Amino acid sequence: MASKPIEEMTLGELLSSKRDEIGINNAELARRTGFSATFVGNVLKDASPTAKSGKLKRLPDETVDKFARALGLSVALVRTKAGLAKPNQAVEEDDEVSALFYDYSKLTKKDKQELKSVMQMIAKDIRERLQKSDSTK
Repeated sequence: MASKPIEEMTLGELLSSKRDEIGINNAELARRTGFSATFVGNVLKDASPTAKSGKLKRLPDETVDKFARALGLSVALVRTKAGLAKPNQAVEEDDEVSALFYDYSKLTKKDKQELKSVMQMIAKDIRERLQKSDSTK
C-alpha cells in the first residue's frame, strides 16, 4: 500500500495510497463517503480551499470515520493520522466488524432495518449481561 512507511504519511497520503491500492478514483470515493469530489480531492491533497493557510482544517470524527470505512481502513489509524487521537490513545477495533459496514450504503431499506433490529437485540443482550455482572459484584 505504501511507498513510504505509514508512520511518515500524512492523512491525505494514507487515503490516496489506499484509494489507489483498491483501484478507485476520487469520484467513487466521493460516492462512497457522501462528500463532493472536490472535498475528497482536497482531503487527499491535505489542502483546504477555504482555509487561509491552504492547509486542511481539523476534520470532524464522523468525516474521518466515513473515509476510513469507505476505504476499508482502521478507524483508529485514520483518526490518528487526522490528529484526532495520539497513536497510543487510538482504540484498536476489530477490522472485521468495520468491514461488515463497508457497503452499508448499498443495502436496501429492508436490509438496513433488519440489520438495525439485530444490532438492537445484541445491544439489549450486552446491557443485560453487564447489569447482571454489576449486580453480582
